[in-house]
Amino acid sequence: GVGRGPPQPTPRSATGSDDVGGCGELVMIS
Repeated sequence: GVGRGPPQPTPRSATGSDDVGGCGELVMIS
């Protein structure tokens, strides 16, 4: 979603979570 700051380069988990909004915001990608 929309977060403050640049997206964190966090590795995708087994559930397919990825930080796209920044501030450690995890969004589920299908």
